[in-house]
Amino acid sequence: MEQQRLEGDQHVVDVEGEPGAPQRARALRLLSDLQRSPHDQVVATDFNEAAVALARHPSAPTRDLLREVSELSWLRGIADERGWPCRAAVLWAWSELGYPWALELSAEDLAFVRENVPGRSDGWLTLSLVLSSLSALLHGSLLAFGLASVGLTSLANSWALMGFAPFAGMGAHALATLAATRAAQANAPTARGRLWALALAGALVPVVSVLLTFVAEELAVVMLVVGFPMMASSLAAGVAASRLRKP
Repeated sequence: MEQQRLEGDQHVVDVEGEPGAPQRARALRLLSDLQRSPHDQVVATDFNEAAVALARHPSAPTRDLLREVSELSWLRGIADERGWPCRAAVLWAWSELGYPWALELSAEDLAFVRENVPGRSDGWLTLSLVLSSLSALLHGSLLAFGLASVGLTSLANSWALMGFAPFAGMGAHALATLAATRAAQANAPTARGRLWALALAGALVPVVSVLLTFVAEELAVVMLVVGFPMMASSLAAGVAASRLRKP
């Protein structure tokens, strides 16, 4: 089966079964959707992600497709939810194809790619790294101090163990956020989802604080103060995740 698309005098033929053919077919379908709904940023975001995925399948047919799409006049001015122009995503994918195809990009195209970098998350990842490290240090220290103060005898008391559970949980969250942030800095494909999950987990602090107001307002205040590093690192992780591209 062949997939064909005509655009003026240009003609792209993609033969099913060739390396990267499914990815090119998906990009073409999304391109068609985008042409019908040029103001739909969700479709634009999906198209950009499909274009980025093409960079993992370097071949002459992929280069031909990216070159033709980059020349579409109606694609200019369309951007995704992060403000990344669709043409910039296409040219970025072309530049990532490597030798020899990347050498065919003009200086103007390369400049356009550099001037339209997608939402960067480096600063937020660094902030998440710092805050999660502080959270791990704080809650680890509080847990160690508490265990040393209570002693092994009192640890047999289930109520004593429950008192240390929040510090253990926050410390575990901090270590998990630290690991996910490092993974995101290394461009691990699962890092985005892990950061999102940890960001949502940070909402437990205000929820628990509200519940504690029915027991004692002092406990609610303590929970907010002690849990602030966890909330802060969760916020940074969430913003960083929102700026990372989907794998």
